Amino acid sequence: MARGSVFLIGGGWDEAAFTHTCGRFVAAVGDGASRIACILVDTDDRDAYFARSVDAFAAVGASGLYPVFVSRERPLQESDVDGAAGIFRWRRVDAGQP
Repeated sequence: MARGSVFLIGGGWDEAAFTHTCGRFVAAVGDGASRIACILVDTDDRDAYFARSVDAFAAVGASGLYPVFVSRERPLQESDVDGAAGIFRWRRVDAGQP
């Protein structure tokens, strides 16, 4: 696996911050159409949470976001991120994840 940039991002869902948060990540990935794996905990509201993620990334010109839902029963697999130019994980404090 190639080495790349690492981003530790905070700030929540403030649209005014998307350029600074998601935008820097998308710029490092390269082309906005590049595949970006969006790692999310598999909860009841997973689809709504992913839709918000799509909106956040679309606001900074990224269109290649795809979901990867993980749980204790279904951990992240190498094949989930194979071919991805970037991997983005939202930390959901309210979902009780580590």
